[in-house]
Amino acid sequence: MMIEPLPTAEASSSEPLETPVPEPSSIPSPRLRELALAAIAALMPREASPRGSAEIAFLHRHLSALSRVGETWGQAMERALTQPAPEDESLIRLGRELGFGVIELFTVALAAAVEDDAMTGRALAHV
Repeated sequence: MMIEPLPTAEASSSEPLETPVPEPSSIPSPRLRELALAAIAALMPREASPRGSAEIAFLHRHLSALSRVGETWGQAMERALTQPAPEDESLIRLGRELGFGVIELFTVALAAAVEDDAMTGRALAHV
């Protein structure tokens, strides 16, 4: 299953933005765990409302964070791989040595995230 690009901030709201959207190169790269959670949210059925569940709302916040930056999911992923967040550098280096693809990197990043963040575990169990 292909993960479709996320909508830009402009496409997700018809209201004008109150603050300027920063250039993606001027902000830190997203962590792999954040991208994986955003991808899960993007694949959720439309009926899964963030209002009905804290876990769904948690996933949608990760998706919204990418949209606010004004880049697609693919652009954010490319940036995370070429200019990794400091917390992801070791994982990406190991992944390259072992020939991991994006799915394998996400799997390891989410497994580690569950260890440090209970809400990540709850959200994954919920879906």
